[in-house]
Amino acid sequence: MLLAASTVTAETNLPHPLLLDWQPQPATTDDYCPGYYLPYQAPALNPNTPANQQPLYSHSDASEYEEGVTHLKGNVEIRQGVQQITSDYARLDNNQRLVDIIGNVKYRRHNIIMQSDDASFDMDSSEAQLSQAQLSIPNNELRANAASIDYHADETVTMNQGSFTFCPPGNNAWAIHSNKIDLDPNQGFGEAQNAILKIGAVPVFYLPWMSFPIDDQRRSGFLFPTLARSSQMGLDITTPYYLNLAPDYDALMTPRFTEFGGTTLGTKIRHMNADSEQSLYFNWALSDPNSTQQRWLTEFNHKGQISPTLSSSIHIKRVSDAEVFNDFDLTQAANETNSLASKAQVNYQGDNVWLSSASLALITHQNLTTSTPAYDQLPHASLAGGATIDYDSVPVTGRYQLDLSHFTRDTSHLAANSQLTGTRIHLQPSVSSSWTTDYSFIKPKLSLPITQYQLANTPTNIQASKTRMVPQFELDTGLLFERELNMGYSQTLEPRLYYAYAPFKWQDDITIFDTSLNGKPFYQANRFSGFDRIADTNRVTLGVDSQFLDAKGWQKAKLSMTQIHYLSNRQVQLSSSTSANTETYSPIYGHMSYQLNPYWSSSLNLDWSPRSGNVEATTASMKYQPSNNQIVDVKYTEKLNSTQQGEVSVVWPLNPQWTLIAKHKEDLRNQQLQDGIVGIEYANCCWKGRLVSRHWLVDQTKGVEHGVFFELSLKGLGDSEKQLTSGNQVRMADFMKGITGYNERTQ
Repeated sequence: MLLAASTVTAETNLPHPLLLDWQPQPATTDDYCPGYYLPYQAPALNPNTPANQQPLYSHSDASEYEEGVTHLKGNVEIRQGVQQITSDYARLDNNQRLVDIIGNVKYRRHNIIMQSDDASFDMDSSEAQLSQAQLSIPNNELRANAASIDYHADETVTMNQGSFTFCPPGNNAWAIHSNKIDLDPNQGFGEAQNAILKIGAVPVFYLPWMSFPIDDQRRSGFLFPTLARSSQMGLDITTPYYLNLAPDYDALMTPRFTEFGGTTLGTKIRHMNADSEQSLYFNWALSDPNSTQQRWLTEFNHKGQISPTLSSSIHIKRVSDAEVFNDFDLTQAANETNSLASKAQVNYQGDNVWLSSASLALITHQNLTTSTPAYDQLPHASLAGGATIDYDSVPVTGRYQLDLSHFTRDTSHLAANSQLTGTRIHLQPSVSSSWTTDYSFIKPKLSLPITQYQLANTPTNIQASKTRMVPQFELDTGLLFERELNMGYSQTLEPRLYYAYAPFKWQDDITIFDTSLNGKPFYQANRFSGFDRIADTNRVTLGVDSQFLDAKGWQKAKLSMTQIHYLSNRQVQLSSSTSANTETYSPIYGHMSYQLNPYWSSSLNLDWSPRSGNVEATTASMKYQPSNNQIVDVKYTEKLNSTQQGEVSVVWPLNPQWTLIAKHKEDLRNQQLQDGIVGIEYANCCWKGRLVSRHWLVDQTKGVEHGVFFELSLKGLGDSEKQLTSGNQVRMADFMKGITGYNERTQ
């Protein structure tokens, strides 16, 4: 029986490191790894013999046999099953059942490569000892070495005075050193005692014990800790521990100590099966020097498929207080500034004519400010259905949409005019048809939105019980022309005319729950989003698109113009104090995009007012991208008598390892810097580092602030980020994502 070990990787100070079947190759900007591990082609097994009884084959330049001892000399190769050993010399002692192998020993089997100066094997117990050995596991590029390796009968491995890393052979930029490393290939993990992380020759972190994976199996154990320091939190240490509780659920516990912010425990539990997935996250402040109250954050998420037609989703998020995000440096989304929304919903999706879709939801909010809280919807329900029939070869579609919401909130501390609650039911039946050809379409539609309110605690200007019904008519028409141009190009011309009509219905006595104004309602009847206002309208939208296509159908350029012509004033407004809109036409909205060549692209959007002759809004951009990793993006935005901003961002590899990352955003009208970033990134097959200098405008009172940031990522260990300057603490990932191409590069 030959050695059948599986191992981790490490690096000792050998004078001539062996390559472990590493194949060098030139690094490129798309792949900065200078090589790869050659796959081991195992010989075919004898199908009639068990794997542990496969015959042993040997080959050498010369051999001698004397009294049960065989000497193999020169280019020795020994094979048994899927295992192979090569060396300069081998001594097989059948009397003692021992094998001694000396000189350039290399052992291979699937996903394991081992090299050493010499090795000895016990043919009966399969135990082995190797000295000055190196190992690699090519699948995850783990590499290790040790002064000695003991291979045990149960296929576990003990490495003495060794180290491991994910760096390629010849690169020892970092490694974890240990006086004893135990590997269990069958369970897929390793353990190290007195582990020291060294970057180069400098020790930077110590753990008395650690566990690490050597394959893709999930298992419990400590993950690599993070260590940081900032002016806000001081010394910041996290030591996450992963719990593999069962095949379908696990947990991650993350104790965190901060010098100025106290100690917290974050716990995330996940469960997943074929029909659902859910996670529960809880962050608890174990000690808080800034507060005597219990402080926490919790979040629960669920997605499930109850049946082929029924699905469910739940999102719940709550905090002890609004400042917990800032005090403990927790992630807060942009839409969570004023309140935290929670929602539980059941959805139906089927092919029933009368009920094609439905949903039932409970929506609540936790208010984070002293302002008037958002409305909860307990419940919110929706139904939709419809069918299409052919009437004399013309399709006629009838549909309906029903929406019910009960709006409520805590009114005990609100002023009298803010205590309104109640129920809104919105029903919108419609009938539509269409006449379409290869070159034209006509689509008329008639709708009848009906909204009913039953309210309590209404102010004097709001009706407690109200039913509103406003008919809507829409007519959407268009043509398609196409012509051939020179050099295989073709051009399309697509004029479109859309007409919408709805009579005026006075609605100032109807409250506003969740409705806002849509500034550009080109091809929709209602200029409001939501059901609390149905706009009066009598307007025509004129639009024209033209595309230029090459012989393969790729778009070379596109031009479009759209304008709304109003045939009557718009009297319905969100507030009774807002005057009617009397303009007879909108600005002309123009768009142009042009692909100069495969590398250069551009776009331009203009809002031009024929009334004043001014361009009211401009957005222009140009991008140069000769490859996935090379991007220069230039943007310009302007609003008349308001903002005028320019922005340039660059992601540009200087060579396969070094990349320049930069961004400059400026208020051109006031000549004030908004955001300035200059950074350099170094990346190889072993580690990645980013050093970034940033100047950004906090606000007009605090002015521009400066920060220097450093991020280090060791392959296989994760990221560590540090802000090297004091002041407002910000995350590098949050501001770097504004650079075009940065997110794609880091994924």
